[in-house]
Amino acid sequence: GRLRAAVQADWVRAQWSSPAQGLSLLEVGFLDLDRLGELQLTPGDGSQTLELPSMAVRLDGLQRGGEDLGKLAFELRSGGGILQADAISGEIAGLRLPADQPGQLRWQQGEGGRSSLAASLYFDNLGDTLQRFGYQNMIETEAGHFDLALEWPGAPQDFTLAAASGSVGVAIGE
Repeated sequence: GRLRAAVQADWVRAQWSSPAQGLSLLEVGFLDLDRLGELQLTPGDGSQTLELPSMAVRLDGLQRGGEDLGKLAFELRSGGGILQADAISGEIAGLRLPADQPGQLRWQQGEGGRSSLAASLYFDNLGDTLQRFGYQNMIETEAGHFDLALEWPGAPQDFTLAAASGSVGVAIGE
């Protein structure tokens, strides 16, 4: 049989379905990223790990501060205390992750846990993208991309530039 579940609140609208065979699907039609902090990702007191069934995830209608940021798609897998999003593609805040160069986000849960992100993010006008993240629009570009390979302590939502290590490559050109 096929299983289905749905959730709707003022900050999220989502539906999960599990077919009789194949990968489950989580479709998020709306998600306010400003309210994502209300979601408790670590079960209980944090000593346990979050284990989820493998699923395809589509995040449509990503918003922050009432502004539409875009959409992402990926495959989510977990096991052995690791939660991993593979084949990340889509667009968020003017940054594109092409399907032929997908990103990967990995979270090693538990005590001493770490997160990592590997992605190539393509953009048109970098100034517009920076402005969407709250920075002053001081640069105008035709095109370019960031190549990220970053790691930081804690869960994905614990990211801070000060705590991150790794590399960020930037290419700006026409």
